[in-house]
Amino acid sequence: MMGRALNSRGVRPDMIATSPALRATSTAMAIAEEIGLADIVQTDPRLYHSYAGDLLKLIKSLPKSIHSAMLVGHNPSFTDLANHLIPDEIDNIPTCGIVAIAFQTTDWSKIERNSGQLMFFEYPKKHKRQ
Repeated sequence: MMGRALNSRGVRPDMIATSPALRATSTAMAIAEEIGLADIVQTDPRLYHSYAGDLLKLIKSLPKSIHSAMLVGHNPSFTDLANHLIPDEIDNIPTCGIVAIAFQTTDWSKIERNSGQLMFFEYPKKHKRQ
């Protein structure tokens, strides 16, 4: 369902990195298959047992050749990261929730607190109501 939601929005990240945890990897692969990008999914151990600060370091280290990235991991770190990057407040990113954030830079190392703009926040229960 969430892969279809991303597909309908035309989401095509340059990279998809997932925690090595089975549920995260399964989720990343299911979404990637739905958007036709299963071949670019990479497992990154830095996404497992990470804190928001660790995730921000990972993002800041992305090469400029990556224009959009999808990270698949765990809470509460991902909710904390989203709330660090955008001025909006997200109470909780539920299981399989997707937060899309845009930045006004082409240099990942320039990303700072509240430097992002929330593009959309999708989650399964939102789609079940439709």
